[in-house]
Amino acid sequence: MGDTCARAASTALAGGDADLVLVPEIPFNMQQVVEYVEGLLRRPSGQDHCVIVIAEGVQPSQMLLHAKQGHDKSGNVKLQDVGLWLKQGLLQQLNSKGMDVTIKYIDPSYMIRSVPASPDDAVMCSLLASQAVHGAMAGYTEFSVRSCKARESLVHRAAFTPYFFFVHPQPK
Repeated sequence: MGDTCARAASTALAGGDADLVLVPEIPFNMQQVVEYVEGLLRRPSGQDHCVIVIAEGVQPSQMLLHAKQGHDKSGNVKLQDVGLWLKQGLLQQLNSKGMDVTIKYIDPSYMIRSVPASPDDAVMCSLLASQAVHGAMAGYTEFSVRSCKARESLVHRAAFTPYFFFVHPQPK
């Protein structure tokens, strides 16, 4: 997903499922999140929950200051688990303000990895992977492999991403 990973998180916000979406393009700190959640839960409307979506690559400034970060084998900075950090900080600060809260932290990567692939999924992945290798070996770039009507095909990136989606922190 890289630099444009905010698209999926922004979609969650636009769909009305999320109350707060944290994306790498907009810096934040723990105090801002605590104040937002506290204000949301104390509203007279009686909302008793808050859904926070965290996009891939989000790293708040104070977390970077206290983290012992290394690099992976390809030289990329290893990012800390912001979800657990946020859960612990929210729980501690909201409880210290007299709010009795419980926080459920769901990491979708564990949900995806914990389900074994069905035989149909395994066959489909094998076919798509094989076609991707054939396309790369033929010299094609910027393509994706898809299956349509029981046939695999190579589709140029421009056909499924007519434009790039970027989050602009400041309104135009």
